[in-house]
Amino acid sequence: MTRRARPLRLAAIACLAALGLTTLPSSSVADEQREGRNPGLPYPDCVEMDSQPCESFPPDFVDQTSWLNFPQVGLAGSIPARQWTRVPLTMVAASIQFGYAYPGEQANDFTYYIRAFFTSPSGSKHPYGDSALIPIRTVVFGSIPVTATLQVSQRRDGNGLPYPLIFQPHDHQEYQPRAGIEFIKTIESATLEDRVDVRVRDVTVDGVDLRLGSSCGTGPTAQLSVSNRKLVVETPYGYESTTGFGKLEDEFDPKIDQFGIQGGALQGTLDIPAFTGCATASGDDISPILTAAVSGPDNPLMIRVGATNCTNYGTDEDGAFISIPNQPGVESPDDPRSGCSPSPHPNPRIVTVPDQFEIPDYAPGEEPND
Repeated sequence: MTRRARPLRLAAIACLAALGLTTLPSSSVADEQREGRNPGLPYPDCVEMDSQPCESFPPDFVDQTSWLNFPQVGLAGSIPARQWTRVPLTMVAASIQFGYAYPGEQANDFTYYIRAFFTSPSGSKHPYGDSALIPIRTVVFGSIPVTATLQVSQRRDGNGLPYPLIFQPHDHQEYQPRAGIEFIKTIESATLEDRVDVRVRDVTVDGVDLRLGSSCGTGPTAQLSVSNRKLVVETPYGYESTTGFGKLEDEFDPKIDQFGIQGGALQGTLDIPAFTGCATASGDDISPILTAAVSGPDNPLMIRVGATNCTNYGTDEDGAFISIPNQPGVESPDDPRSGCSPSPHPNPRIVTVPDQFEIPDYAPGEEPND
């Protein structure tokens, strides 16, 4: 290896400490899946939820009617690099079941079972399950420009179908809980976990493409854990709502909290395991260097999800009305094929396209500055 080649390769490794990741989390799922009505997506079986048993629905009700889609953005931090990375806006196809229960005359419960799938970008092997490409641009060793591209992939079964990323928010309302309060609405906290595959697609140092192979990544072993915070809001008697609902609906801010299909925020960490398969065109395996520079626990991760207002409808072969998941090739809410429209909610903070994150003024892993 020449003297120039070695610094270039080491610079490429150093830049990777700036790479960031985001995905919606999920619980564990069964190993076997069957393909659904939409090519590239698994069949979403009905899930038993509270007072709505699956036997009360037609057999293919969920696959035909539950697709409500949304955009999301993210912010990830690398503790080793002390650097933050924004994750681009990306489209998500989501199958959403709703559950309603009334445990008493003065209370109700709302639950959601959301199965989410990245819409893969153009050129991907699979139509669903691969995130948008995440470009990284930085400078190492004071002056050497480095660019890299990251992608996060959902786990897949033996047939190549992506496992769903499952999100289960829950909120409930209690009426007349005590004097002076008309009702209390609570958004419960939920911790969500999943494993994803973190892949490095390419690295270019000072204009030189290192020509990494296609197998450079962690495999589906990168562990993330994110959650929404619990939110309890009291609406007093005589309160004049600006939205026609209550104080929570008036004041809810999706940049901070999460509220069902109205979107919102999740925060947590990402543990990045060892990299493998990272060979350059010259045959050098840089996996150990990547692992030393990037891998580690507790890297901060933040996600913002837009309200579910990106929906298309059609008819099946029998002429029945159906909903349609976000289609392959539709990578942005600006694409007219996305079906995205502004949120109809009267709270102006609730939006279809979430606001991108500001870069914090503190390093990943440190406490926020006052």
